[in-house]
Amino acid sequence: MNNNYRMALLLMCLLLFGSCMNSTQTQGGISGTVSDAETGEGIPEVTVSLQPGGISTTTDRDGIYTIAGLSYGEYIVSFAASWFTDTTLPEMNIEGNDRIIDCALHSICPVYPPREAVDEYDPRYRVISPEGREIFYTGDKCSVLVTSEPQGNAYVEISVDTGRSFYPLPGRIASFNPSKESLHTFIIPEEFEKVGPDTWNSETQSFDTIKVSLVSDFCLIRLIDYSKKQYYDLSNCYFSIRKR
Repeated sequence: MNNNYRMALLLMCLLLFGSCMNSTQTQGGISGTVSDAETGEGIPEVTVSLQPGGISTTTDRDGIYTIAGLSYGEYIVSFAASWFTDTTLPEMNIEGNDRIIDCALHSICPVYPPREAVDEYDPRYRVISPEGREIFYTGDKCSVLVTSEPQGNAYVEISVDTGRSFYPLPGRIASFNPSKESLHTFIIPEEFEKVGPDTWNSETQSFDTIKVSLVSDFCLIRLIDYSKKQYYDLSNCYFSIRKR
C-alpha cells in the first residue's frame, strides 16, 4: 500500500514536470532596439505590433522593447512611430530562444537646405524651440524661442498640417523684432478661431470665424518676415500637440 502510494505520487510528479517542460518549450519571445536610421539614437514610444494575435507593446525612453510568452509560430512584426515611416518586417519564425529583432526607422521630418545671408537685409531668422519631436498637451504652457541677427520685423506662426497652412500663434498677433523679443509663451488651446475663406456674413457685415484644432502630430513653428516673405525659418522637425 505504501509502495503503491509512492509510485502514484512519483508518476504524478513526472506528469506535472513533463507538462511544465512542454509548456516552456513552446513559448518564445522577441526583444530589441528601435533606432533613428540617421542618428542611431533609440526612439521612445514606438508601437511594436505582432500579427497574428494583435499583440503590441511600446519602446521605452531608450527605444528598447520586449514581448514575451509567444507561442511558437510565424509572425509579422511592425513598427510605427510619429515622425517616422512605418516599417513592417517579412514574416519570421519564432521558436527556441528569444529572438533579437532590431529596427532602424527613417525620419519623415522635412529637410530644409541651410540658409545663408543673400543680401544686406536678410535678418537670418531662426526658430530655436520647439525644434521638433517634442510632445505637448492641450492646457500645457508652450514656450517658443526665436531670434534674428541683425534686427528683423516678423510674425511667429503655427502649422498643424505639415506646413500647408499657418495661423498666428495664439496671443501673438502683431509683428515684433525677434532680436529683442525672443521668447513667446502661451497656453495651448484645444482649438482656436480664425476668419474662414468665403465666410462674409451680409447680415452682420463681417466675416464669420471657423474653429481650427491644434491637436496634431505634424505641428511646425514658422518665423516669417512681415514684408519680405522669402525670409523665414521653421522648426527642424514636426512636434506633437495631443489632447489631454
